[in-house]
Amino acid sequence: MKRMLTVLLIATAVLADNKIAAPDKTSLRRHVLADDTAGSAELGRLVFRARGCYACHVTGDPKVRAPQLDHVAATHDAAYLLDSILDPSKAVKTGFLTQKIVLPNGKIITGTLRRNVSGEGRYDEVIDSDGRRTLHRAGVIEAVEAISAMPVDLEVSMSRAELVDLIAYLKTLK
Repeated sequence: MKRMLTVLLIATAVLADNKIAAPDKTSLRRHVLADDTAGSAELGRLVFRARGCYACHVTGDPKVRAPQLDHVAATHDAAYLLDSILDPSKAVKTGFLTQKIVLPNGKIITGTLRRNVSGEGRYDEVIDSDGRRTLHRAGVIEAVEAISAMPVDLEVSMSRAELVDLIAYLKTLK
């Protein structure tokens, strides 16, 4: 009975509808880091699952373009972990960079641009996030911006307490 009550309280806390509304990320960062030691790793693990983080940060799936987090806290502090959530493109781990590619028709594709795939400088290849490949004449790509594949504004989908708990959980991954 006690275990069921604990699970119910945890689920209620994780799924509570007290989300952060359009936060000032600097202020939010300061508050979360100040509450850093108050977080619950157990609740944070539930936040990690409930918010779908595990879907990308799993082991063994070659299609997933997100770093494994098994030992992330061994080399990174709470501030780095929080910054990775609040601003995913701030520091993208080598091998996990994605690009926002703007085509001549204005269409935006998230994926990878490979220049000069023909060897003659005539074609560039765009590989979208689903693995589809398209060729484009060299020089017609409007713009390319390096970004993280991790969604931005994740903090808007959770409460400050959930964010504190998530950081507490990530800090246990040593």
